[in-house]
Amino acid sequence: MTFSSRVKKEILSSNLADGNELAMICGVILSAGTIVISNKQMSFNITSENYDLLKYVKRLIKKMFPRAEVLLPVVKGEGKRTTLSLDPESANEILFDCGILSHDELGRTNISLVGDGHLLIEREGKLAYLAGSFLGGGSISVPDSKKEHSGYHMEWSFSSSNQASAICEILATFDVFAKMVARGDNYVVYIKGSEQIGTVLVLLGASSAYLALESELVSREMRNMVNRQSNCINANIDKAVSAGIRQIEAIRQIDSTIGVENLPNSLKEIAKLRLENREATLSEIAEILHISKSAVNLRFRKLISLANELGETND
Repeated sequence: MTFSSRVKKEILSSNLADGNELAMICGVILSAGTIVISNKQMSFNITSENYDLLKYVKRLIKKMFPRAEVLLPVVKGEGKRTTLSLDPESANEILFDCGILSHDELGRTNISLVGDGHLLIEREGKLAYLAGSFLGGGSISVPDSKKEHSGYHMEWSFSSSNQASAICEILATFDVFAKMVARGDNYVVYIKGSEQIGTVLVLLGASSAYLALESELVSREMRNMVNRQSNCINANIDKAVSAGIRQIEAIRQIDSTIGVENLPNSLKEIAKLRLENREATLSEIAEILHISKSAVNLRFRKLISLANELGETND
């Protein structure tokens, strides 16, 4: 099960629609529904691969409109696109109650791709509408360790810019600031970042998914920290190895020209010690000589400087 499916399953099991069933139904219709004309009467169908969503919508409709004839084929297996349909009269009534259809003063029928603003006055109505829209046309993804540029991403997809703008406005009332972009024939509202996405998950009743998101975030940070530490250690090892090679080369240069035995005692001592302990770190050499690490480093710098001078003289 994908993280997106997990979130939707949790939303479906929440009580977010209680008392705001119409707002939830409206959100699903506007994101996953299609308005159709039958016998000169407008109705709608809802098509989705999420069969649990269609069963959920059926229960909501039967609760709000007991006389509605809701048709939902029995489907075996997951991931198959299925269509929920209603008798034209009930569907038409729902569309008017949702504010998707309305009559103007001249009796003409108008279509709104946002729905009735009265459904969105209260906080709970906004959340139910937002959840319905996500259930019908939303998705969410979390970072994939196998993909370098993957990240936290949540989106809603609509066929109308008005629908997308309405979702942006609703999210803004909860201090979540989304962006909208055209993608083909659709308009996508999206949120980036684990913090804002986590806020939305809690608002939509997906608390368990939020906790899983936080847990993954902590694990990801721990992995990154371990990798950084490992990279730092490896870099230090490489640096120490390179420094050791330069020191040994300098000592050989000195020995082949003036001879290590002719060096001052402090430099002769550390030169012989390096040749005997080629993989030792500066700290380990300092411990053997009972001097500071900086003193060891200074002596090696003198050896390298002397070797460079001798090399130039020979040239």
